[in-house]
Amino acid sequence: MLVLNANQTSYLLKRLPQFELSYETISHKKVSSVYDVCIAIPTGKKVLIWFTFYQKYYTCYIMELNRDKKIVKVVHSDIKSNLQLSMGTLVYATCVVDEHSGKEKYIVDDILFMKGVNVCKMSSINKFGAWKLLFECLEKHTPIYSPFLWNVQLDGLDEYPNTLDECIQSRVHYPLHHIQYRSSNEVMPYMNVHLSRKLNIVSLPNATKVVAPLSTDFEIEPYKMVFNKPQYRTTTVFEVRADLQYDIYHLFAYGRNNSPVYYNLSYVPNYKTSVAMNNLFRNIRENKNLDYIEESDDEDDFENIQHDKYVDLKKILRMECVYDRKYRKWTPIKVAHKYAKIVHISKL
Repeated sequence: MLVLNANQTSYLLKRLPQFELSYETISHKKVSSVYDVCIAIPTGKKVLIWFTFYQKYYTCYIMELNRDKKIVKVVHSDIKSNLQLSMGTLVYATCVVDEHSGKEKYIVDDILFMKGVNVCKMSSINKFGAWKLLFECLEKHTPIYSPFLWNVQLDGLDEYPNTLDECIQSRVHYPLHHIQYRSSNEVMPYMNVHLSRKLNIVSLPNATKVVAPLSTDFEIEPYKMVFNKPQYRTTTVFEVRADLQYDIYHLFAYGRNNSPVYYNLSYVPNYKTSVAMNNLFRNIRENKNLDYIEESDDEDDFENIQHDKYVDLKKILRMECVYDRKYRKWTPIKVAHKYAKIVHISKL
């Protein structure tokens, strides 16, 4: 790829056709049933992909946009073009970095021009024809992909749905920023809806509590997770607390004003991890010396009938955790330093 300088960019943009991006808004009004298509919009930088020509060569330019949708950088891409595309095809897309290869790929948000025809003001049903033609014209192995989209029915609803079914979420293979509602048959503003993830704000355990009739002092409604966020690919610090049950540990992130927010249970994959966690939160002699297994409990231990006599429910540790993709849970690996930054719930 070759980044164009200021003079080259200025010359090129004089050839760029006039266009207007579809108007996007956030829902503040009553639900309209004309919206019948939903699209999963990725997280990433917005770009224009322009298939055109340079002298006698078919070529493709990637134009990076800022938050105001202004072009701030132009790159001569190595994406292959052809006669069909270079007749004038302009695509609005999101650039996503593949987590395995590290290469950039582009998820199409909208088509503005197709083979020289302005499709900006077309209805979505007609634009889908242009989408089909675009992917028919692209060369094999071109890193340009269609977004995940599905049909919806909003009749009788008071607000636009802001959650995803697990079956849909599992099929979106890129970091998800928000979902967007569109109308198939009418030219309407695109309705952006950010996914809802309820914050489970909790109180710290009561220091005067003696007997714990329940496993925890806090609500343990699991947080709605978005597994394709970048945070799931890096070691992450959580606040960890033990449960009465063996090998059960609760993970907390931070929310508003550094308030602890319940996230979910951790994953204890093996005996080694179990022993390590027990040494941190529980008083289990057998973990330290197997000879204790054959010894009988002493009298004080036998008379202690408190539920939490073997576990410290008030202990809170900051721990580094790694994400297990198979079981979709985080595994604690070691205690973090006391000033380690706990992950914010918005990153999960």
